[in-house]
Amino acid sequence: MGKNLSAVLTLTLTVLLIGLTACKKSEPSNDVPQALLPDSYEYPSDVPSDSVITEPESVVGQPKQDLSSLKQFKYSWTDSDDIPPVIVIVDDFGYSGGSLLQGFAELPREIVFAILPDLPFTARSAQIAAETGRDAIIHVPMEAAGAKISPGKRYLKSGQDEQTVKDMLDSFITQIPKAIAANNHMGSTATSNRELMTTVLNHLNDKGLYFVDSVTTGSTVGYNLAHTLGYKSIRRNIFLDVPDNSDATLAQRISDLGRYKGRKEPVIIITHCHNQSKLDALKKFLKQIDEMGVQLTSLSRYYGSMALAANQ
Repeated sequence: MGKNLSAVLTLTLTVLLIGLTACKKSEPSNDVPQALLPDSYEYPSDVPSDSVITEPESVVGQPKQDLSSLKQFKYSWTDSDDIPPVIVIVDDFGYSGGSLLQGFAELPREIVFAILPDLPFTARSAQIAAETGRDAIIHVPMEAAGAKISPGKRYLKSGQDEQTVKDMLDSFITQIPKAIAANNHMGSTATSNRELMTTVLNHLNDKGLYFVDSVTTGSTVGYNLAHTLGYKSIRRNIFLDVPDNSDATLAQRISDLGRYKGRKEPVIIITHCHNQSKLDALKKFLKQIDEMGVQLTSLSRYYGSMALAANQ
């Protein structure tokens, strides 16, 4: 009898554990899938950050950002007068919706949404960008060297004929119709291919879009080629969330702004929307640089000033 009771209890516990595990797996998550978190992205470790050339809204009910560690850091600069404004681009929208997407939507309207095509929340991300009056750009999936994962369902790669490249870009533009520019998602191989990038840049220009070079490799030709072709282009200077989201990394990136002191062009900063910790880190960064007197500007405002200068 004792053995039978023990067997029944063991079976019951096993069934309960299986049920709990199944329930846990079915719960929706606001985070990007684990396979797509930082170690699968092309964070360049050998790319120099400059090899060529409003305070955030407070959200009711959220804890105040603790800036104590950032304030204690010894920065390489103290006077913000000659620090150029910054443009912050957040990559990889399209994977997540819900509260995580809403959290990023509550950031200052100058923050740029870089949206991936062909994903469950591509359209919703583009809609929220438009509703909040912020710039949206197309985060174009491109071929990468030695990547652990594919850049996407469809991506631009070496060897594609010109019409294939144009058709794919047109499809991406259709999904994010109010985009003002495009930047590369991954793409260390693609952005190093002059023939492919010539087609990409020509077509983006024909569609009225600028190119933002994410500089995922030191051999990218995107930024320089765009200028050779006579097109306006900018490129990434700093990855905010590399190697992590720690306060030490944030403080170092703030200190890095001192390297651009006196430059007229804004500093282009890229981070990602993978999870809540990245959102929290970005909020800290924005609040700290605001308190230090650094201005935040938008991509469209800067492109508008470039166009004005060109016409004078």
